[in-house]
Amino acid sequence: MVRNLILKMVSKGVISSDNANRLVNMKQDIDPIWKGITRGYIDEKKLARFFEEEGYPVIYDEGTVAFQRDDIFKFFTPDIIARHLVFPLSYKKENRDIILGFLNAAHLDTVRAMIQHIFPDLTTTYFHVPYTVFRRVVYKNFLFDMSKYASMKASLAAAGRPTIEIAPGPADPLNAFSQMAERVIRFSIENNSVVFRDEATINRFPLASLPTIREGLQKRYLELSADKAVKVLSPTEKILLFTNMGVKRDDRLVIATREGDARFFILVNPHVSLYDIVRVLEPDQAEQKPDTSRPARELDADEIFKM
Repeated sequence: MVRNLILKMVSKGVISSDNANRLVNMKQDIDPIWKGITRGYIDEKKLARFFEEEGYPVIYDEGTVAFQRDDIFKFFTPDIIARHLVFPLSYKKENRDIILGFLNAAHLDTVRAMIQHIFPDLTTTYFHVPYTVFRRVVYKNFLFDMSKYASMKASLAAAGRPTIEIAPGPADPLNAFSQMAERVIRFSIENNSVVFRDEATINRFPLASLPTIREGLQKRYLELSADKAVKVLSPTEKILLFTNMGVKRDDRLVIATREGDARFFILVNPHVSLYDIVRVLEPDQAEQKPDTSRPARELDADEIFKM
């Protein structure tokens, strides 16, 4: 998608073919359009005119109005802004429409689907914002310095260091869980915060803002249907699960942790029984084998807080 957009920019004179090839073939530690602007390969004025020709309005002035702190705006954390290059301009409660500023139109289908997934009655309208204005607005309203973030990513790449290091030990449940589910995500609990690391960023959420997950940690095992649980998940949990983890509405989730462990795991669509998961969590209890033909029980949303 981004590649096709860059090739179209070449045909419109926004970027030279040589620089376009450099962007397409670079290791993408940050978005290629963003990288092209910061490296001087793409002129933001030419980019603005390009998006105007593509039918998008362009905002050239950051304005002076401060954003209202509506719950919807809390969705736009720095990692969302950096990954999708989009931020809210305004929100009209009367017609449930959110106006978003974007830097790279290649991400808009993903952003639109993501917002409709979490806020199904919300419509979205998009305006292109030149990078200079984009950067100022994001810093002013979200305290996110895009220039420093880009410099940090560039220095990491130059040093040849990975952005994250997750190396499970021999007794790590991740080894066993990885064979039991479609996908397994490992989290750590640090200073009353839940930390989730992906390939590009480190995401930190206060544990107090994750009531359903906290319930699972207290019980050491909790299974739920993403679709049925969406009504009781907190806004932060929706961001963590649906945005950061990419969970789908028809996914089945298991929150599992060992007693005294500063980590926990979310298994996406496990294909094993309750006994198999408990056996990993409590190996000493393995001989007390329940009926393995019975799958782990799925909880309805109304049951989650009644356990």
